[in-house]
Amino acid sequence: MSAFPIPSELFGFKVIDRVGEGAASTVYAVVDKGMQIRALKHVIRRTEKDQRFIDQIKQEYDIGSKLSHVNIRAIMKFVKNQKSVLGIGTGPVSDAALVMEMIDSSTLESDHRPSAAKIARYFAQAARGLAHMHERGFVHADMKPSNMMVNDDGTVKIIDLGQACPIGTEKKNVQGTPGYIAPEQAFKEAITPSS
Repeated sequence: MSAFPIPSELFGFKVIDRVGEGAASTVYAVVDKGMQIRALKHVIRRTEKDQRFIDQIKQEYDIGSKLSHVNIRAIMKFVKNQKSVLGIGTGPVSDAALVMEMIDSSTLESDHRPSAAKIARYFAQAARGLAHMHERGFVHADMKPSNMMVNDDGTVKIIDLGQACPIGTEKKNVQGTPGYIAPEQAFKEAITPSS
């Protein structure tokens, strides 16, 4: 976990704890004004190169807010802080966050020896979630066991839509996890639901 201290508040949400980290983000458990526990995925723009992570989290919201399926983590809100330039305009976004459904469980990757029956149930649920994405015109583009959380009741939640994109997108850069990346992404071809 990060060496950075846990903030007491972010975007008006009281921070309870740090619950995860990604390549450029930190996920916190937070409480909203209605006393609901949510997950808040936070990205800070420290250098100009970090703008891509701000853009990525915005795209994650743009896609995730169009989805509504029991097997996909709900994304409720995109928030950002933007500095003013000389008090007359707006400059770059300094940090941004997604407010999401809180899932208090582990990933499929951390379940070291699931039975064949459990694996079949998990993958069937993931397939239904992915089919919903495809029906809405999007692909996940980063499916792997660490992007599937399994609740205590066995419900699978697909998480991390950071690489998600419209069907047919040809990405300029190779993005993905070795061992899981689709050939279309590796060769910078149009990404389809079969990717």
